[in-house]
Amino acid sequence: MCGNYEISGNISMFQFKFKSVLTYRQQIEDVCQQEFAQSKNLWQKEKDKLEHYFALWKKCLDEWRVRQVDGVIILELELYQRYMLRLREEIRRQAEIVKECVRILDEKRAILLNAQKDKKMMEKLKEYHHEEYKAAELKKETKFLDEVATQRFNIKSRKQ
Repeated sequence: MCGNYEISGNISMFQFKFKSVLTYRQQIEDVCQQEFAQSKNLWQKEKDKLEHYFALWKKCLDEWRVRQVDGVIILELELYQRYMLRLREEIRRQAEIVKECVRILDEKRAILLNAQKDKKMMEKLKEYHHEEYKAAELKKETKFLDEVATQRFNIKSRKQ
């Protein structure tokens, strides 16, 4: 054996016997990353909606305060109050949605981290097996070169 070539001409190459497991774990990690990204996008969308409701409520409150000072019709103040109550209820409801999105996001993050850990473990096993393979190949090559050197020495010794 010389390098990665056997004397018979066949190429000796490293084959990781758990390649299908590593591939499967990579696919699992990819799916988990997609699910995490989708969850993060949903959380951001719902959080933006909550911030929008807060901004509307604050704007309405500021307008309501200005109207109180300017002297406004009671009916108009009542409409502001009803609208602000509705907005406050929307804010409460949206805050619950955001809270649920955070819970789901944390769950997806934990699942993704586990998938990454499982894949990393298989990658380390592959690396370990590859190092063992390289050591065995080096040993075979050294043995082959020793045999060649011994044969050359024996041939030279016979000629003399």
